[in-house]
Amino acid sequence: MRIGDWIRLSPVFWRCVGKLPLGHLRYLAGQMRYENPQRHEGRLRINSFFPPIPSAAFDRFLAAVIERKRIPYSTYFAVTDQCPYHCGHCSYGEHQVGRLDTAGAIGVIRQIKGLGSPTIGLTGGEPLLRKDIVDLVRAIGEDTASIVFTTGHQLNKERAEKLREAGLGCLMIGVEAEEEGEHDAVRGAAGSFAEAMRAIEYSLEAGLYTAISTVGTHEKIGRGSLGKMAELAERLGVHEFRVLEPIPTGRMQRQVAELPSAEETAAMAEFHKQWNRRNKGPAVSSFAYLEAD
Repeated sequence: MRIGDWIRLSPVFWRCVGKLPLGHLRYLAGQMRYENPQRHEGRLRINSFFPPIPSAAFDRFLAAVIERKRIPYSTYFAVTDQCPYHCGHCSYGEHQVGRLDTAGAIGVIRQIKGLGSPTIGLTGGEPLLRKDIVDLVRAIGEDTASIVFTTGHQLNKERAEKLREAGLGCLMIGVEAEEEGEHDAVRGAAGSFAEAMRAIEYSLEAGLYTAISTVGTHEKIGRGSLGKMAELAERLGVHEFRVLEPIPTGRMQRQVAELPSAEETAAMAEFHKQWNRRNKGPAVSSFAYLEAD
């Protein structure tokens, strides 16, 4: 992490002195060495797992940490089961529960906020299929960090601008390979890669904090695709590249063999560290590193 980033983070550490054990602060400082924070609209973004600094959402997050509250620090709400694609790794695929209307969905968002969650992610299915997605983002409010997880389907310039006006904190666009043909094969639809690239362009033009994400499969880890995808993220000019792990639910529930081995999880964590040590380009964020002991 750059010296300037440490300086901007120092007030956060000072707020914790005397309130958290020194061992916890040393651990946190050690973890932060391998982050590559992004500056966006005058605020510091460690990565999309944390609310931006400064913000009301981060203040709530830090207060919960200091007070050791048992709250969901991030909550993902599947706002639809519909999606135009058929990815084999989809953690929501095969669930058929329909969707709530606007009032019902906003009611759920209010319940999540009532639990104290400082970050709410809207996912699915494909959340952009909801015509009221801007209303749902607006309902999350400025005191809670918001993320929309999307394939980029049906995003256009006007919609990206409306999402920003509604206060969206991050648009996370899934990219499944650095090559168009392979990405389209995973999605099961020709043209899906081009659609994702256009969505990234619209998101950046609108001024949104823009990230891409991918699932760390055996194949991607084995052939070094994560590094190539991080390079793609750098060329595209996005702020972050998030690496997810396969989850044994949805279409993955009967594919236990696809779950990462301990060695692969360690490799993803090491990738997070080594890329971010460059202190340039997009931040890399991975569950494997953030959830490591």
